Amino acid sequence: EALGGGCRIPWVKDAIIEASGVEGGKLSHSLDDTSVALGAALIREYIVTEPSEESPTTSTERGEKLLKDEKIMAVRDEEIGAIADLRNKIEAHILEMRSAKHSKHGKLLPETIDSYLDQLDDWLFSEESDNATKQQMIEKYENTIQDSKERCKEYYEALESEERAKEREMEEEAKKA
Repeated sequence: EALGGGCRIPWVKDAIIEASGVEGGKLSHSLDDTSVALGAALIREYIVTEPSEESPTTSTERGEKLLKDEKIMAVRDEEIGAIADLRNKIEAHILEMRSAKHSKHGKLLPETIDSYLDQLDDWLFSEESDNATKQQMIEKYENTIQDSKERCKEYYEALESEERAKEREMEEEAKKA
């Protein structure tokens, strides 16, 4: 009640002042987040100090269990983040390939590229994708890139050739400089 603003109610305020022995009867109407967190941590130490029939664990055992649970959750959070990152990479690849049709070498893409990209896009929003593990997402991403390179071999060769030409040109310019 006191943390939730209940100390604004006169009888609650009087009860808190009487119980706590606050001099002058002054109470703030709210607490900042740091005060609440510190208070909660201190209260925890008083509440969970000795094992009881209801809670046979000690404060230390409970803290160790919470730490273990936190580590498990951190690993799971990392895995979820990696899965999301891979899903984003697949989606970015789809968008990149869709826009490649309008690029300089877009005519080199096969006519079936749209149906292939639609299949990939549909998979991203499928139940299989939603339930995929990190390893399954890694494999899907690698297979997607490999499959795209095989399907669009001429397109990627043209990009590679253009990149090599740019590198040679930069090397020549560097020699001249």
